[in-house]
Amino acid sequence: MINNKVTLIGEIETDPELQISPSNRPFATITIATMLPYKNSEGEYERDFNDVQLLAELAEEICNHASKGSVISVEGRLTNLIIELADNQNFKTSIVIAERVSLITNGNGRDVN
Repeated sequence: MINNKVTLIGEIETDPELQISPSNRPFATITIATMLPYKNSEGEYERDFNDVQLLAELAEEICNHASKGSVISVEGRLTNLIIELADNQNFKTSIVIAERVSLITNGNGRDVN
């Protein structure tokens, strides 16, 4: 069996916002920044920005306890979305569907464990 497993540790880029789906289920989409393991030509570490979909209780917990700047650990699976643009062209993107999330520090940089 081949597994689809993603683990990210990064910083939340904006305050999480709880939303309700048309089927009345809570969800949130957050972007977390993860640092790349090498420096650019200016000697600084570059970052990737990864979109993460939080569902149900995970969304509620992160929206209630995390904020911009919080460091979290996300375990989940990668899925692809195809978005139809106005000019009838398709845009493909990837998103992580969170299955487990741990809050490492809050937005103030303080450990929560």
